[in-house]
Amino acid sequence: CMPHQCTTDIILDKLNREFRFFDTYAKLIREREMIPGLSTHDPFSVSIADESGADVETYIQIYNAAGFLMQIEIDWVMRQISLAKKPVLTIKPFAAGSLFSRGDRTERDRRARLAIRYILNTNTVIPIPGLNSIHYVDNVARAVMERRKLDIKEKAELDNANKQALANLPNNYQM
Repeated sequence: CMPHQCTTDIILDKLNREFRFFDTYAKLIREREMIPGLSTHDPFSVSIADESGADVETYIQIYNAAGFLMQIEIDWVMRQISLAKKPVLTIKPFAAGSLFSRGDRTERDRRARLAIRYILNTNTVIPIPGLNSIHYVDNVARAVMERRKLDIKEKAELDNANKQALANLPNNYQM
C-alpha cells in the first residue's frame, strides 16, 4: 500500500530530513496485512526515507527523459534513484502522453520505444508506462527486446521529441 503523493509529499520535512507521521501510516498499513511503500513526486523523498529508516519496501517516483513534472535535473533524480536502498518504480515515462502530441502512429510508437529504452539503459529503474491497448503493450515489449543504449541519432531524436512535447503543453499547464 503506497499512500499517494498528495499525502506523502506534504509530510516530507526536508529541513529535518524525515517524514512526519509516516510511522503512523506504515503501522496502520501493516496492521491491515499490507506492505508499506511510498509514492512521491518529490525527488528528495527516496533519499530522506532511506536515511530516516522509514518503514517502506518500495518507492514510486516520476522519471522520464523530458523532465516532465520533475522538480530538478533528470541526471540528479537518476542518481538518487540509483542510490535507493529499496526498489524504485518510475511513472510517467511518456511524460503523461505529451510525448505523443505529434506524428503518425509509427512515429509515436518509435518515440515510446526510445523513451522506454532511455530509462531501461540505467539498469536501475523499473518504468511503469500507462498502456491502454494491446498495441501499446506489444510496442513496449518490443522496446524491451531492442538494444537499450541509444545511439547519438536516437538520443537527438528523443531530445527533439521531448522539446516538442513540452512546447505543446497547454498554456495553463504548470511545469
